[in-house]
Amino acid sequence: MTRLFVECAIRAALIVIGTAIVLYAMRVKVAAVKHRVWTAVLVLMLVLPAWTTWGPKAQLRLLPASAERFANTPIVTPRLPDAATPKLSQTPPKIAQPRQPLFTTTEEIVLAIYFLGFGTLLARLIIGTAKANCLIRESALVERIMTSNACVSPVTVGCLRPTVILPAHWRKWSRQQLDVVLAHEGEHVRRRDPLVQWLALFNRAVFWFHPAAWWLERELSALAEEACDAAVIAGGHDPHDYAEILMSIARDVMDSGSRINSVAVAMPGPCLPHRIRTILNAEPSSRLSRAHGISLVVACTALCATLFAASLKRAQLTATEDWERAAGGKQSFEVASVKQTKSQPPPRTNVPLGSADVYPPNGGLFSATDWALSFYISFAYKLGGLQFQSVASQLPQWAHTERFDVQARGGGNPTKDQMRLMMQSLLVDRFKLKIHHETRQLPVYALVLDKPGRTGPQLRPFPDGFPCATSALPAPPGRGASLGPPTATIAGGFPFACGAIVAMQAIGTAPLFYRGARSVPMGLIVKQLELMGTLNRPLIDGTGLSGAFDFTFEWTPQDNPPVPPGAGPEPDDSGPTFSEALKDQLGLKLESTTGPVDTIVIDHIEEPSPN
Repeated sequence: MTRLFVECAIRAALIVIGTAIVLYAMRVKVAAVKHRVWTAVLVLMLVLPAWTTWGPKAQLRLLPASAERFANTPIVTPRLPDAATPKLSQTPPKIAQPRQPLFTTTEEIVLAIYFLGFGTLLARLIIGTAKANCLIRESALVERIMTSNACVSPVTVGCLRPTVILPAHWRKWSRQQLDVVLAHEGEHVRRRDPLVQWLALFNRAVFWFHPAAWWLERELSALAEEACDAAVIAGGHDPHDYAEILMSIARDVMDSGSRINSVAVAMPGPCLPHRIRTILNAEPSSRLSRAHGISLVVACTALCATLFAASLKRAQLTATEDWERAAGGKQSFEVASVKQTKSQPPPRTNVPLGSADVYPPNGGLFSATDWALSFYISFAYKLGGLQFQSVASQLPQWAHTERFDVQARGGGNPTKDQMRLMMQSLLVDRFKLKIHHETRQLPVYALVLDKPGRTGPQLRPFPDGFPCATSALPAPPGRGASLGPPTATIAGGFPFACGAIVAMQAIGTAPLFYRGARSVPMGLIVKQLELMGTLNRPLIDGTGLSGAFDFTFEWTPQDNPPVPPGAGPEPDDSGPTFSEALKDQLGLKLESTTGPVDTIVIDHIEEPSPN
């Protein structure tokens, strides 16, 4: 929702500024024409939120560039300590589920502030509309003219059926003054100005946070008055006499101590002197030439259509430039060799596979033999699961079938993430890879609480002040084989160490998989569940839980391949499925919905250039 506010605000500002530039450049001074143009802008602003959410759009890269985050959160496998195994003297205390505050996220606070402002202005508009309707009902028809004692100045009210109402003392006016007033108000009725002004006030309530909405409402009101003034002068009335009548009515309003908020012939305030000057200096012609009008329509239509239909997007740099900005300097190998594999050795690399960030110092050497290009892209952008499948589907056939050897060296002892940045630079230099990120509305799963306000027995808030180790201990006998270094547990089966995702697999008749962590944010838990759940769509956090948590999770995959005869026992699929374990152990469930998903789009790629 916050992104919707930002995109609508930027798009509306661009439309208003662009339209103002077009009107100025084409020297448009006719109030009626300018009023029509700004009315069209008003309508565009009103439909912006719906169009931005559901309408088809082309990409317009206008938002500031920013470095994209890695696709997947790393699984950190702690290293074994050299010291002897210490013992914990206490177990985590049982604590109640924290009571959720009224507003748990910044977005909820923003929404609350927005709806407070929107509700206030909308209430004022509704009350004003009701009073206008009441004024019409209470007016009396005197000599075929609607008259009301509540009016100090002539007014035209009513959105769908505009009605001219004159003050009770109108019979004291001269015939010339009455004709001028009726001509002016009749022009408001013909132009449907009350409806336009009501829409401008509603637009101001919707975009109350946007200065353009407030300016547009005032500009439309002033232009409506100028257009009606021009129509009165064009009807043959003397400009000097008309100006005197306006000032006379304005004095009546000021003497009464009240202000007329509806469209009226006289609006005391800073706009009246401008109106008087415009009336006295009015040019004989009040219409545009045909060619001028067509040019204006084409220019405004093209501008507004472009800014209205475009999808505002971060201006993406190349992969190298983007990460240079994020890392504060260029990240590339000092020397690199890329060759197509000639023989057929088994694929090998000195880079630890998987998303773990453990990367022992090796003098900056990157070595990989007999790997497809998809492997190098996956490593460079830390892709996994659905994101890797999405990117792989965009690659040409040769990127999957041809194999490449890469030997490269960077300065010092770079980390694994620094190696990824260097590989991104290499892919740009040698494979001419160009990508950009897009946020698309796609089918997703939302991870939500199965029972409101309650989590499962194996998902608990991390108790503040409880001792937490930063390294793991040897696993106790019987836990099973580990996917990484074995890790000790404390009471309840939770890992001993904090801040690390522990991955283990029990070997036996049932291939039981295990994940556990202590003192980690809910976002990291959601990412781990997405990676290990073999889901066919991304997983987003809909739990509303904040703070740090401990969790353990065990499940049995149900799609195990058959075991060849004599190779071992048949797999037992009787253990908890992913969905069952999610509900029984963590108190969570999956809900199908749609949501914004960051996707990588490959714009260009070529076979590698020679060394």
